[in-house]
Amino acid sequence: AVSIDRTVFERYLDTGYFAVVEQAEPVKEVEEAKTLPGVPFEVGDKVYLDDTAFEITNIGLFDVQLRDPTLAYPIFRSESKERLMQQLHQDERNQFIFDREEPKVTHTTETVAFYPAEENNLPYDVVIQTLRTGEPEPPTPAIETVPAQNFRITDDHLGEGGAKAKFRMNMDAINLLKELEFDGRQATPEEQAILSKYVGWGGLADAFDETKDNWKNEFAELYATLSPEEYAAARSSTLNAHYTSPVVIGAIYDAVEKMGFQTGNILEPAMGIGNFFGCLPESMQNSKLYGIELDSITGRIAQQLYPKADITVAGFETTDRRDFYDLAIGNVPFGQYQVNDRAYNKLGFSIHDYFFAKAIDQVRPGGVVAFVTSRYTMDKQSPEVRKYIAQRAELLGAIRLPNTAFKANAGTEVVSDILFLQKRDRPIEIEPDWVHLGQNKDGFAIN
Repeated sequence: AVSIDRTVFERYLDTGYFAVVEQAEPVKEVEEAKTLPGVPFEVGDKVYLDDTAFEITNIGLFDVQLRDPTLAYPIFRSESKERLMQQLHQDERNQFIFDREEPKVTHTTETVAFYPAEENNLPYDVVIQTLRTGEPEPPTPAIETVPAQNFRITDDHLGEGGAKAKFRMNMDAINLLKELEFDGRQATPEEQAILSKYVGWGGLADAFDETKDNWKNEFAELYATLSPEEYAAARSSTLNAHYTSPVVIGAIYDAVEKMGFQTGNILEPAMGIGNFFGCLPESMQNSKLYGIELDSITGRIAQQLYPKADITVAGFETTDRRDFYDLAIGNVPFGQYQVNDRAYNKLGFSIHDYFFAKAIDQVRPGGVVAFVTSRYTMDKQSPEVRKYIAQRAELLGAIRLPNTAFKANAGTEVVSDILFLQKRDRPIEIEPDWVHLGQNKDGFAIN
């Protein structure tokens, strides 16, 4: 390989002395940059979100990881870069980030590979020439933005299908999400329709098992597409990431509407991709929507589907807005394990019961909590959870669903309940009948 002067090189090009065989894309070289290209923040920055101080611990290709340094137990929060930029602008204490000097582009390099033309019998095979120019590249034309609109679910059979069909819907949504984030743009209504078919990984454990021959192609695709952190989170969600069908959601809203609710602050904790937001009745469209989702990919899809909502990609335990919401609605996680939330650890509640305890504190007095939950909130032998709830909220009604209610779109058969509660003005000492169990004619202990 040899190098020659650029002027001489260009003269040879004009005479046909060399024949071009490969030309790489120009590479922009950034000098004196204090941050990663395209973002003004750095790892280690202390930023304020929702009036809480967070430390930026990692900046990935698509999202940013943060943690609350005041917590003894490391709880991490993930936000897309676009979403984080929006939130940083909402607190003046983050202004220092935007006051930083822009990275300076000093030159562009362009590498071109050439073979000597056939009639030029030179003693070498390839010439590599690097062109350097002092002028920065022209600005990239702005991509036309789409006005942000929340998605509306109109298909009562959304997310239904076999395991392989659900896998394909999930992968189509994930690939589209990464494309949108790479382009830094909002999903169009047509793209939102693709994202809305994401159903999570509940019931799809085979896709994470490399020993399953009939799933080996899906396993390879999934493993190659997700980052190690995303893959671990998805794999751990196969037991409890079950999404609610539009039919069940519509019935819950019908009940809430008959209670007289029209407009207010609506919270959906553990929102998944936000099917409850997508089924919001026309009469409630003026409400302000707030969502919380622990899983990064799922939460980022929700942000694309409901850009007008305030969606936090983090655990419910990282948020605290007491007496703020008028309605808390959703399908809470089920399981015999606890959430580490210092304010509620002393209760020792399982995750589904923890969501009730915290949600009651988050809604204002008179506010309603309408949750799909495990049957064991009402049927567990110990009355302690029910007594705690009864002292703080009145039970408006309870409905036991058949075990097939979530089979079509979530792939699971589980007995679950819908509970409707109204928060009291203050806790009172009370022990209504529903705190205790009875027996049915077959001798089963039920509420």
